[in-house]
Parts: sequence; C-alpha cells; structure tokens
Amino acid sequence: MLRKSITYFFWLSVAVSLTNSFTLKNDIIGEVLFILIPVLLAADLGLKFLWKQKPREAETGGDGNSEKEKLFAKVPVEQRPNFKEWSVQHHGRTIRVINWYSLRPLVGAAHLFIDGVEVDCSRAMTHSPKKPLLVSGNVKVFFSGALSVKASVVDGEELIHRDDLSLADKIVNKLFYFG
Repeated sequence: MLRKSITYFFWLSVAVSLTNSFTLKNDIIGEVLFILIPVLLAADLGLKFLWKQKPREAETGGDGNSEKEKLFAKVPVEQRPNFKEWSVQHHGRTIRVINWYSLRPLVGAAHLFIDGVEVDCSRAMTHSPKKPLLVSGNVKVFFSGALSVKASVVDGEELIHRDDLSLADKIVNKLFYFG
C-alpha cells in the first residue's frame, strides 16, 4: 500500500508540475515540486528493489488438484469450454494439439500428443507468441491470437501447421509481446 501511494503521489506531482509549467506558472509550486519529484522517484525505486514481490505461483504444480481444475475433472476434454484441436500428419507421425480454457473460473490447459501419447502439457493462461508453449524433441507448438486461439506447429526448422492470423491477432502480438 505504501509503495502504491508513493507511486500515485509521484505521478500526481508530475501532472501538477506539467500543469503549473504550462498554465499556472507559480514559482512556489514549481520549487516545491522541484524537490518533491526526485524524492518521490527515489522512494518509489527504492521500495521496488527492497520489496520485491514474489511471482504468483500456480495453485498446484499443474497436477489438476486446484479447486478450479477440479470443476472440469469429470468433464471429457472434448466437452470442456473453448475446446480447440489441431491434428497434423508429418513423417508418418500424428501430431495432435488440444487447447481449452474457461474464463470463469480462469483455468485451462494445452496438450501435445505424438502418435496418441501425451508428451507435454501446460496450464499457462497467458503466453508469449514468440516462445513455444509445448515442446517435445524437435516438435514445438506456439500459441497466439486475440479473439480466438491460433496455433503453429514446427518440427525442427520446418513449419508444418500455422493458423492464419487476423489483423487483430497481429496487432495484439506486437503490442502485448511479453518477451
């Protein structure tokens, strides 16, 4: 709460300083803000380094035991919300990718099957389109999409499946790339 307050007052002082510079032109306000802005900036940066927040971990290790995941445990994968499946034949192997998610509660999963055997699974709800979410040997699966999930499957350096991206998908990939 303290850090949020300091950040809020820092940006408020910057806004007041800009307003003062362009409209009011009051010397006393300018002098106070000249001292206050660097102090608030130093306090904000100092608190960011001192009070590093631990990243939120998943409620489970992805073993399906969270309360959210238990809601869908008895539902067949094909009947889960927003279910989507991709299947590709490549060099005599069947590569199958399944993705599903629910926004209420926020839960979902992606699965990679090669010749009917599940080789990778992820329960990440957001992901960078530049990094593979599912990997097994040379097979990598990338996900992206703004309004619906799009998948690309790569075997080694060879692109074997790619969903067409809409303009909205391309914009979202550029603006919200989490690097």
